[in-house]
Amino acid sequence: MNTVYQRNDSKIASDCQAFDRIYARESRSAKAMRDVGLRAEVVPDLTLSSEAMSELIKLPKSSTIITTDNANGDSFSRIKRVAVARSDVSFLHLDGSEPANPFADNSSLPECVYTDAGRLDRAGPPELRKNPLFRPLRKSLFKPKMLGHMRMERELRKPQSTSEILAKIASSRGVVAGRFHAMCMAMLAARPFAAMSSNTYKVEGLLEDADLAHLITNDPHEAYRKVEEWNDEDSFSIAAYVQKAKDKAKAMFAEVSSLSIAPTVAGPILYLQDCFGFDFLLG
Repeated sequence: MNTVYQRNDSKIASDCQAFDRIYARESRSAKAMRDVGLRAEVVPDLTLSSEAMSELIKLPKSSTIITTDNANGDSFSRIKRVAVARSDVSFLHLDGSEPANPFADNSSLPECVYTDAGRLDRAGPPELRKNPLFRPLRKSLFKPKMLGHMRMERELRKPQSTSEILAKIASSRGVVAGRFHAMCMAMLAARPFAAMSSNTYKVEGLLEDADLAHLITNDPHEAYRKVEEWNDEDSFSIAAYVQKAKDKAKAMFAEVSSLSIAPTVAGPILYLQDCFGFDFLLG
């Protein structure tokens, strides 16, 4: 579920034959899987069927354009050089600071958690970004727009809850999204956005599926211009795609729940958490 398939070898392709169903979050991944003989369906990213923004979209809108961090260092370096010179930009690191899923009630909590450290009884907190008192100054010394650099360093290292992150996106004038899920949350909040390439083609793939490929750019000046030049046609395309995502997610879960599976042992519920803090429970 919710997968990206890119740059995989024949062993991975062979192993994936064992799955009863494979759901890619965008068409590029689905095509890559079909090209190696796998059956794959496209169901847009599951965050797009979330209700996390349902109340936050009512927040008053500010004049700030949110600019997020980016897994692609080259892209982020370009956007930073332009962003620090703008007075209407606020920087946002997208890792939530709370240890558990803030949107799940007690009845939905997992039996166990699997991470790189092994099996845990509960989710641990993300690794907080170090924020020594003089780090922003040290990282900004002798750079053009030094005060802008200092503000950027402080904002990118400020621990924030997932709800705070979502509220900032929902109340913004727009988003320059260096992260895939920043783009998804801007779509859910009906906020103007431009997207930058990340470390996989999932950004490009989703925007192509949504007929919004013109919103991706690695030119920072163009990114801010796209936010400023947002139009109703873009808003209509997003609304249609988000509704499609909800419909396809509902159909996917219905299909998965109808599969006849006879496990040899009673397995635990698996808890999968991506870097933004959105969680998925699998029986």
